[in-house]
Parts: sequence; C-alpha cells; structure tokens
Amino acid sequence: MISSNGTWGLLITVVGSCALCLSLAGCGLLGTNDPPSAPDGLQLSASQDGVDVTWQASSNAAGYNVYRAEESIPEGDLSSATRVNGKSLVGGTSFLDDTAENATTYFYRVTAENDAGESDPTPESEAQMPFPESPKPPE
Repeated sequence: MISSNGTWGLLITVVGSCALCLSLAGCGLLGTNDPPSAPDGLQLSASQDGVDVTWQASSNAAGYNVYRAEESIPEGDLSSATRVNGKSLVGGTSFLDDTAENATTYFYRVTAENDAGESDPTPESEAQMPFPESPKPPE
C-alpha cells in the first residue's frame, strides 16, 4: 500500500490461527538481491594534495571502492590494483587519494557495492602527478 506521501506500508490481517507469509525480497523494502550497476563518469584531477577521484552515483549502491595501480588495470580483473579507500566504503561520489606520489602516473577504476556484492568497475581513467619533488635546501 502506498500512502499519500509516497511511502510504502504493509497491512497484515490475521484471521483466526491462520498466518500470512509474504516475501518482500525484490520489492525494495528489504534491499536488493542484485549488485549495483557500475558507476559512470569517472573523472580525475591531480593537484599538490593528491588525485581527486569523482564519479556519478550508481543506483542501489551502499558505497564505493576506489582502485589504483601504476600499470593499466585489465578490464574485469582488479587483482593488480590496490583498493585505496581501505576496508571502508566511500559514502559519497568523490575521494581524495592523498597517498598518490608526485611524478607518478596512476590508473583508476571505481566500483559500487551493496549487500548483494560489487559492481563491474568503471572504465579506466589515468592521472599523472606532474609535481616533481621540491628541491631540498642547500646544506
């Protein structure tokens, strides 16, 4: 049943000793049985602070994983990449990779995740940290 404000409700009527069992799987009330779709629009921007990684939201995502490698990441195989967000999912649609080192080229992919699993990764994107190390002061 849908209320006037658009929220869902459920009315269960018990008659005598008869119980009614309902399956709510797949209706959106208890989550989903499918992993989310891959995020779109992966964009990278390098600065002195690191690489700012942004993407568009994926429906049904509980959060996101950001993968990085110094070599191209093969499509469908993230084993050569490091998950730079650690064990915690990224809650929004951006992540600052402040562990990126200057004068290094990195390749990134992002996945979406929910209780049902992890999505396919985004198409790969590349960023170069063009900021060479600052010269050391003379001794």
